[in-house]
Amino acid sequence: QNIETANIHEFKMPRYFAIFINQDQNEALESRQVREALSLATNRKQIIEGVLDGYGQYAGTPIPPNLKEYYNKGVEIIDYNPQKARQLLEEAGWTDNNGDGILDKVIEIENEEEEESEENEEQEAVEKTIEYRNLSFTLITAQRPELEEVANLIKEQWRQVGITLNIKTEDLGELQQGAIRSRSYELLMFGEILGVIPDPFSFWHSSQINDPGLNLANYEDSEVDELLEEARQETDEEERIQKLMEFQANVMTDIPAIFLYDPVYIYPVNKSIQGIKPGLIVDSSYRFIDIENWYIATKRVF
Repeated sequence: QNIETANIHEFKMPRYFAIFINQDQNEALESRQVREALSLATNRKQIIEGVLDGYGQYAGTPIPPNLKEYYNKGVEIIDYNPQKARQLLEEAGWTDNNGDGILDKVIEIENEEEEESEENEEQEAVEKTIEYRNLSFTLITAQRPELEEVANLIKEQWRQVGITLNIKTEDLGELQQGAIRSRSYELLMFGEILGVIPDPFSFWHSSQINDPGLNLANYEDSEVDELLEEARQETDEEERIQKLMEFQANVMTDIPAIFLYDPVYIYPVNKSIQGIKPGLIVDSSYRFIDIENWYIATKRVF
């Protein structure tokens, strides 16, 4: 499709991309200060403008902003603030001790050796070795140009606050059958799609931590579990929305994931085709849902 002969139609979808944090795989990620610092060190505006060409918005919670009725606007957004990120990391004990630009912790390792005393009795002599443990993480994502570009940009952003990010990419099928099923990752950048009427139960309830569940952050919180269970059973829509608002606030307090962006689905169509009305769709195939109203402008010629 020649872009000069096409109109660009923008459809919104109930989805978001995030970095899911698996605290079980890296001790440093158990610190809330570290998780908040990672979020503060992430420049979403640069990602949206540099990678998505502006076709997206900041996804601030586990319910994307395109679902306006359910999105909690009152949740405090973690804006890009590398200075505060560095401060939090230092408070968590991470500093640049050896001057290489990467934050680290000094680790004392005890080396035990056996010696014989003058009385020919064996005694233990303890020597300590100093090592520097760098603040380093590994992120895995699917082999898709957009995701790879976002990952490399985040790597640069985190490097500015002293964090090393290693990136691993895999074919989507291999990723789903391997690392995701076994939850064998430290950080996973992945997308999730909710319905137009969202039910985040399968993504955030503790019963969904293990495969085939989709709780990719291995997140467990009794209050969140209760809210998700009640939201599923609630018949009053206003009450249900309120429970989903509380659910979002609780999750964002814990920071089990770094929410990145809600992309716009772009659909170029020849300018001769009229009647297309972009809106909120469940997935890309739904762009054809009102195709019977599309038409090509014509006029009678004598």
